[in-house]
Amino acid sequence: MRAEILDLKLRVDDLETTMEHGGELERQALLLHDIAERSLKLQEGIAQLQARLDQGMMLTSEEFAAFGIEIAGVRREVSQPAVMESVEDIRIWIAGEVDAFRQQWRREMDFLRSETMDMNIKLDRLLKRTPWDT
Repeated sequence: MRAEILDLKLRVDDLETTMEHGGELERQALLLHDIAERSLKLQEGIAQLQARLDQGMMLTSEEFAAFGIEIAGVRREVSQPAVMESVEDIRIWIAGEVDAFRQQWRREMDFLRSETMDMNIKLDRLLKRTPWDT
């Protein structure tokens, strides 16, 4: 996904350079068409990624719930305090791993959002200068 965004940014930069140096209108139109197509594909990819991650989070939550039930069963079967402490340690570790995953996911989505917004701003600015609209 990052590679697609960076490639799209290069296309936008190419369009900007072409427009600033008075490049031919046909080339500008082709670049703009390519950017529009790639943007749509990128939006679809982001939507699919979001859906897969949402499904993964749901499945992970279900797995953790099942794991919690199994831990409760172990607690009932074994009444030693040392086992109880180790089960609690496992819960703490799992919570830490889930939290780390969520933070990483947020950073990745923030990156995608930031890069996409940057491209949108640049495209809006370029589209206001398009010579074929006048």
